[in-house]
Amino acid sequence: MIKSFNWVVPTLIAIAVATPALSQTKEADQKYCNALVEAYQKSEGGHKMQGSTPRSLEITKAIDGCRSGDTASAIPTLEKHLRNRKVDLPAR
Repeated sequence: MIKSFNWVVPTLIAIAVATPALSQTKEADQKYCNALVEAYQKSEGGHKMQGSTPRSLEITKAIDGCRSGDTASAIPTLEKHLRNRKVDLPAR
């Protein structure tokens, strides 16, 4: 019976070690995403100025995603749009 639980302790240790690392990664991704949003907003001259071209739905969704914590989909979109605008990406 004990042999069947040999995997439990190593699995629990792995989870305990990985959890803080995942939390730090998520925080770093959120900071980077926020920096991308700020860079994008600066590249468009601040928030929608009168007579300016409206934001695309794709970029609006990326900014909203970043603000709601969906960095996985927001970061690549923001990076793509900043590169298209020839804006240097913030440090990661």
